[in-house]
Amino acid sequence: MRTLRCISGIAVIIASMLVFYSCSKEESHPKPEALFSYTIGGDGRTINFTNESENATSYVWDFGDGQTSTEVNPVHTFAEYKEYTITLTAKGPGGENVFIYKLTVTKASPVKLDDNSFDDWSTIPDAFVSVDNNGGIINKVKLDYDGENIYFYMEVQDNLSDSLPTGIFFDLDNDSTTGFKPWTHHAIGVDLYIEAAITTGAWSSVFEVDPALDPGWPWSEVAVSDYLINGYHAQVGPVVKVEWAFKRSKMTAPKKQLAMGNKVTIIMTHYVNWEPAGFFPAQGAAAYVFNMQP
Repeated sequence: MRTLRCISGIAVIIASMLVFYSCSKEESHPKPEALFSYTIGGDGRTINFTNESENATSYVWDFGDGQTSTEVNPVHTFAEYKEYTITLTAKGPGGENVFIYKLTVTKASPVKLDDNSFDDWSTIPDAFVSVDNNGGIINKVKLDYDGENIYFYMEVQDNLSDSLPTGIFFDLDNDSTTGFKPWTHHAIGVDLYIEAAITTGAWSSVFEVDPALDPGWPWSEVAVSDYLINGYHAQVGPVVKVEWAFKRSKMTAPKKQLAMGNKVTIIMTHYVNWEPAGFFPAQGAAAYVFNMQP
């Protein structure tokens, strides 16, 4: 009888170990993380989606226009220039995850960042020209956009060898009552801040506002990669001319993203010894509302 009880006890232990091992194997499967980026082709309506999901084996795309796909990296042409809600569902052994992104299918841009020239900016109107030095050391700013990027052109009294930093502030939801309130401008509540050596492309960082931090520096760094595209830069006498772009799909903050809606509120400052010395728009003015209509 004692032997039988011992065998029964061993059987229970083995069964328990098998159950534990089985559960452990199930729990070892990481949950999928759905994510994608995209590039634009043709006249702006053709979107090439790149699946950046992890821990997934199958995918379902909903393009927000009644069309779907189960391809890994689909190419989709939209019928109209407007905003679409793109939903990617990634599924795997660890479950499923959904990534939702509001994509504005819009015009193409003439700006090319790899042509070693500023000639393609010639047809784009000025967003700001300093008058009576009201921009400080920033002389001129131009902006353009397409569905993938927001493009910037700046002329600043600087020297390429100094690699002075520029701060670009984004109000992603265009709500001036929320977010950080800079002293340099009004009518903006900053959600996302990018600080970079724009004139040389030497370095850059992305921060989102965190109300729990010191109001003097309420910024929490965000781990974002591949968001900045450096273009051509040139020293012309005492002025540096520079162009660059930010990828709209990469510029996100909690529950907000740069592609939301068709406009974004922006200010820029150019620093000397980490003190604001250049301003877009003029120092003390209302922030610049950049309309990006399809």
